[in-house]
Amino acid sequence: MIDRRLKLLLPSQPRSLTAIREEVQDIISGTDYEVRGPDILVVLSEACTNVVRHAYAEGHMRPVIGLECALDDVSLKLMVRDKGKGLTYRLDEPVFSEEGGFGLFLMDALSDGFECYSSPGFGTVIEALFKNPNRSTAKGRAARRLAGDTKAPTTWKNVVSMVNRRSKDLDGATDERAGCKILFDDRIRHYI
Repeated sequence: MIDRRLKLLLPSQPRSLTAIREEVQDIISGTDYEVRGPDILVVLSEACTNVVRHAYAEGHMRPVIGLECALDDVSLKLMVRDKGKGLTYRLDEPVFSEEGGFGLFLMDALSDGFECYSSPGFGTVIEALFKNPNRSTAKGRAARRLAGDTKAPTTWKNVVSMVNRRSKDLDGATDERAGCKILFDDRIRHYI
């Protein structure tokens, strides 16, 4: 039986992202969850990067990223929270724009369970669940992927379309968005 837990409270700064990823990699190392490592780390990185980029107004006195990770034989649960501005748009549909906006959708697509709670002025909480891929009770997206189901959901095809459009706009670019394009292209090939 495995039971690993992690709680971190770090400054909401880019340098914290590396430490967070390394700690979660250590937690999943040597467990059944290593096979889901890429999905877990993409969801974790997206959630934490959103905190660093968007959660806090300029000059906030104590911008922090809170992370809780709990891993056992059945599932791995991640919770990323902030006490920032909160989200002011609806959470039930992807928010696509030229600056991005498909992060929440991506986190939902890569995890077996996903929740986002936010209130303007009180912050945001992201919860992601990853079922143990080696348990016969695993259901949902992860089990279908492991069983060889490569059919992409319709909404995922919308992401493919957006990435293809963005890659034309970025032709040869080396900025951060180009890195996202490569990441999403790799993930898309996995699903289609």
